Amino acid sequence: SEKPRIGITVTRKIGDSVERNRARRLVREAFRKNKWLVPNGVDIVINVKHRLVEASYQEIEGDFITFLKKVGNQ
Repeated sequence: SEKPRIGITVTRKIGDSVERNRARRLVREAFRKNKWLVPNGVDIVINVKHRLVEASYQEIEGDFITFLKKVGNQ
């Protein structure tokens, strides 16, 4: 069984490179800490939007966990 993977896209419209890289780091960290919730063989692609750049890590992780629980129930 393949391990779950994540792909993150952030366009230049989102902000400067510091903001884009921060968004990527936070999403990757949320995935790393909670990938045990992701079924094996699942690939997740996240398109970062403006709201994510302004969000705290706790908000991002909470939304990520909520998303994973929805996906797991299908």
